[in-house]
Amino acid sequence: MNNATPQCPFCGGDIQPETGKCSQCTFDMHAGPAPRTIEHHADYGLVLLAIPVVSTLLIWFWVGSMSLLQSPGSTLGLILIATSLGTAAVAAYEAGKARLHTNPEIRLYSPTAWFFLITLLWGIGYPLYLYKRKYAGLANRLIQ
Repeated sequence: MNNATPQCPFCGGDIQPETGKCSQCTFDMHAGPAPRTIEHHADYGLVLLAIPVVSTLLIWFWVGSMSLLQSPGSTLGLILIATSLGTAAVAAYEAGKARLHTNPEIRLYSPTAWFFLITLLWGIGYPLYLYKRKYAGLANRLIQ
């Protein structure tokens, strides 16, 4: 089969044959340089995945073994706030290093916007960032 649509070298999306543009990241194959590559020191994907895992282990083993007199509610709240702020800070730092810029066509945000989105709406912003980081040339850590 030679009639398969070509893949974007930047995000892996389908290239539209008539325009030469990617359907996902709008990368133009006919104009502009080759897609940028990200240095290895800009990829903090494993740290982004480790923060919630560590928080879950703390909740399971530390907060779960507390008595009611030891105030497990406030400890749980502090762990949840630290998880939200920690993942937001690492995501914003990584977005800045990877040079993610605002692109309304593919709903891509600046590092500051990622920080506030993940901090305020962690359940939505965190998975969205793990998915959208592929537009910066980083591995998609949500769906493989």
